[in-house]
Amino acid sequence: MSGEASMLPSTLAQICAIIGVALLPLSLGALRYYKDKIDEAVSERTSEILVDKKVTGFIKKIKERKLTFSMVSDFYKEFHRANFPERLLRGIFRELLLSSIFFISTSIIVGVDNALLELLSYQTLIMGFGLLVMAIIDFFRLEKIV
Repeated sequence: MSGEASMLPSTLAQICAIIGVALLPLSLGALRYYKDKIDEAVSERTSEILVDKKVTGFIKKIKERKLTFSMVSDFYKEFHRANFPERLLRGIFRELLLSSIFFISTSIIVGVDNALLELLSYQTLIMGFGLLVMAIIDFFRLEKIV
């Protein structure tokens, strides 16, 4: 395949590098922007859970040693749901970082004249866009919650 031009033009490689590098500060900015909002929402939801009548009943059952597995499971699920926005933000952060890595990898791989690496560059480009789309969808989900 020597002498042939790569299927991915060099301008696309440059665009991938720019997108990849731009996603790094974007992911840090999103983390910084949403962190305070999410901490406040999680704290508020946790406070609501703790002042609920179910908690006093739960503590009473603990003292009486009559606690069932379903009660523990329900209690855990409530706290797990309260922490959902924070887990979603961490997922967005991971998706943006991985997407950035895939875009930068694509821009590096495109410069090599090898058919197998060219196929790999298509795969990394698709994975980068896929993760970017997932992060955007999760941003909208997070914006609804917070």
